[in-house]
Amino acid sequence: GEPFDPNAEWQGMPEFQQEDLTGIKCIVHFENESDMKDFEKLVGQHIPDNTKSIWYPKKEWADMASLRYVNES
Repeated sequence: GEPFDPNAEWQGMPEFQQEDLTGIKCIVHFENESDMKDFEKLVGQHIPDNTKSIWYPKKEWADMASLRYVNES
């Protein structure tokens, strides 16, 4: 048969432009736990010890791990 051309698979597909969803980053350091608690109150979010980053305003994330795709054919 003919050799497989992966680029040919994309022919006729609709155009798609991905919106830039990257956020602006700002690193904040706290001298002590009290300062961090004050910051939590200020932004209205609890920040657990193992948290590396937060979104402001707080983002609600969809539970993608529980989604299942089933072939019904």
